[in-house]
This record gives sequence, structure tokens and C-alpha cells, in this order.
Amino acid sequence: MTVIGIAPFSRKLTLTNPRPPTYIFLHIPKTGGTSLRMHFEEFLHRHIESIHLSETGEAAATTAGYLPFALRDDETRRRAKVIIGHDVTRATRGLIEPNIAVCITVLRDPNDWIVSLYNQEMRKHARNSEEILGFWEWFDLAPLARSQLNWILYRYFQEEVARNFPEEKRVNLALNLLQTFDHVWRLNSLSEDSSEVMKLIGVPQLTRRENVTGKRFQRFAQVGDIDSAKLSQRMAPDWQLFDAFFNK
Repeated sequence: MTVIGIAPFSRKLTLTNPRPPTYIFLHIPKTGGTSLRMHFEEFLHRHIESIHLSETGEAAATTAGYLPFALRDDETRRRAKVIIGHDVTRATRGLIEPNIAVCITVLRDPNDWIVSLYNQEMRKHARNSEEILGFWEWFDLAPLARSQLNWILYRYFQEEVARNFPEEKRVNLALNLLQTFDHVWRLNSLSEDSSEVMKLIGVPQLTRRENVTGKRFQRFAQVGDIDSAKLSQRMAPDWQLFDAFFNK
């Protein structure tokens, strides 16, 4: 497994394995998933080899004349080289059997991530002529939703029981579950971290990022605007997960 900081990740595909791989991406919001998806769609057959598993992705596939991915026949589903999107869960791998599921995700500096998520949601407020909330007012409306760790547990692994766990137990569960992945990349080094997998998929190296706040979109806050100690304390579970992979 491609992980900086955790040595045991070493599962690799063998050249003698007759089953083809399908690369399944757990797409946490604001972690480079749009860049990855657009890159794959540029070089792979959209809706056949590159699957965008989300409400918008399925709608686009339907418009193009394709069935929802889960309703396609087994042979057609096994042609997928890449599956990515917010609706990818641990059950997705069952849709491409007997292909080998190569599971990948990207993590982001938690403080940077939460501010990026805030900016995204306030842009939606602005477009809809809704009130622009202050950062902490927004954060406290739904604190459980302000977490990459919780997205991993509840959206991908669907571990609803973990909502009642104490913080330490939730962090350990997320860490143990992520250790079943083949690759965990860091957003800040996404091009370098993903280069070998891009070769295996048969597409060029990722060289650009889409949807970058501050370049084409309005910022309502920056990390430097917010009390860093308070922010790190409120994001402590995410930092424990992030540090376990990248800061040992």
C-alpha cells in the first residue's frame, strides 16, 4: 500500500494474477476527487471505463443512454477501470467481481480541508441568496459532518454504530479500516503519490488540479483567519488519523 508513515502497507498486484483490477476511489469531498475524475474521463471511455458513482454521475450516464451502474450486466460492470464518486461505498467492490478491487483514497490537512469545505458551502449560500454564516456558526450546526474521519466511517464503510463510540474508539476503527486500502494519498502530493497507479491504469500522470478555491472561486475564510489552536482541537480526530499516515 502506498502510504507515507505506515510501513505495513505493501499489498501489490501480481503480474500472474489473471483477474483484471478495477480502481475504486473513496471520494471524500474537497480532497482532489474532481481533479481525478476529470483526468480519468479525459483519457478513458466515460461511463464504461470511468464510472462517476454519484447522483450527478448517474444522471449524466442516463442522459448518455446508459443504465445506472448497479443495474448493468456483470460483463459490462467488469469493464470499469475506475470507479469514483461520493456514492462509492464498501459495497461497490461487489459490483465488479471477480475483478480485483484496488481501493484508494486521498486525505487532506484537516484544517485546510474544513476551511475549504466551509468556503464551498458558503458559495452555495451566496448563489442561493442565503445568509453567509460565520465559520464557527457554520461548524457548530453539524459538527459530525465536519470530518473526513466521519465520512470514511459513515459514508464509505457505513459503520453507523460508530456514531455512539467515544472519540478514541472511532479514530482507531477508522485507522484499522483504512489499513485495508491499497493506497492512501495526500492531497498536497497527489500528482507524485498517484503516478505509479496512473501508469497501471494506462493514463498520463496527473499534472493539474481542478476546482481550486481562490483561483476561480471566492473565499469567505482562509486558514490564517481562524484561531489555529481552537481549530486543531476541534479537528483532533481527523488530525490523529492524518498524522498516523503522514506524520510519523
